[in-house]
Amino acid sequence: MEVYLSELTEHQLKRLTQYVLEEWNDKVNKDVLAKLTVKIEQISINPESGQKSTEFGGIYKCVVIKQSTFF
Repeated sequence: MEVYLSELTEHQLKRLTQYVLEEWNDKVNKDVLAKLTVKIEQISINPESGQKSTEFGGIYKCVVIKQSTFF
């Protein structure tokens, strides 16, 4: 299964990257992006591998790091 990012998601990912670079450093940024890549690959293979959302019916959430989750 292919995974696509919406324009809003791409914008938020850029903001997250800028924030991490400003608050920490490039190594932390690369670690976060590597974890995100692993999670995207995971859901492309098994879309229901995330935790079922209690907020949105039929949607799964995927925690990348404690502070970042995507649906």
